[in-house]
Amino acid sequence: MKSDVLLVDDNVLERYFERGLLEKLGMRLDEASDGDEAVDLVRANDYSVVIVDERMPKKDGWDTISSILAIKPDLPFIMMSDREQNGSDGISILKKPLEYRRLTEAINRLLNEVDTYDDAAVETGPSLDKAVGIKNCGSAEGYVEALGVYYSTMLDKADEIESYHKSGDITNYTIKVHALKSSSRIIGALRLADLAEELEMCGKSGDTDTIDRKTPGLLEFYRSYYEVIGAMVDKPAGEEQGKARVPADMLADAYASFVDFVDQMDVDLMEMVIDSLEAYKLPDEDAKIIDEIRHRLASLDWDGISRILDDHNN
Repeated sequence: MKSDVLLVDDNVLERYFERGLLEKLGMRLDEASDGDEAVDLVRANDYSVVIVDERMPKKDGWDTISSILAIKPDLPFIMMSDREQNGSDGISILKKPLEYRRLTEAINRLLNEVDTYDDAAVETGPSLDKAVGIKNCGSAEGYVEALGVYYSTMLDKADEIESYHKSGDITNYTIKVHALKSSSRIIGALRLADLAEELEMCGKSGDTDTIDRKTPGLLEFYRSYYEVIGAMVDKPAGEEQGKARVPADMLADAYASFVDFVDQMDVDLMEMVIDSLEAYKLPDEDAKIIDEIRHRLASLDWDGISRILDDHNN
């Protein structure tokens, strides 16, 4: 799938994730940080599709689309929105954060192309479907990176689930098994994800009998992945030295995003942003702050995270 795409989003951090998905699709990419810049690029270039964020300052996504259609009326669009919406001819609407498969399907539909992804399953161990993981992550390389993130926190997360279960804190227990469901599904640990989903539903309905009966098995099953995944993500010593320094605007956007995610108590997005920063070398002071935020997130200490962010911003 070799097509020229214009990506329009004012958030540097979100563009980083979106760019990664598009590059995995083999798209040739230009980027714009606002609607006016996008209009100028459309005047100067030919694109197969424009992907635009709905919420932007000055000219929002819909105004940007209207301005572009006045120049090139046949250009197709993908709108990235925070809410579910129905699209129309030439405009597909995807809910953020973007998912690789839904993005692939939308682009194929707009460009009338056929998805040629190889669905052949590759066995890598009991209950781990590598083909599903590669689909979800966009490439074999992306899959290995996701496994590394999953592996690095799994023992701590298992301990958290166990602790919340033993203390009878069903609210936080349910939050944690929900996160386990989502992350396990991404890497292709489908049986584990199904069990976590079952216990998530039990948490929401207050079925503590089933939780008490099945949680020990969930934890044993979860921990059984540690050696299997660990063998797949071993990395050469000294890799840390090869990391690029984090871009200043990306780090600033990360801190700004943390404030929004804390207000929403969104564990998944907090973890996603923190994990994205792992690819970069951070200034020492910022590395300490991020480590402290990660530590407090593990115990859902939202007030503590807010204080850290207030101190940083002030």
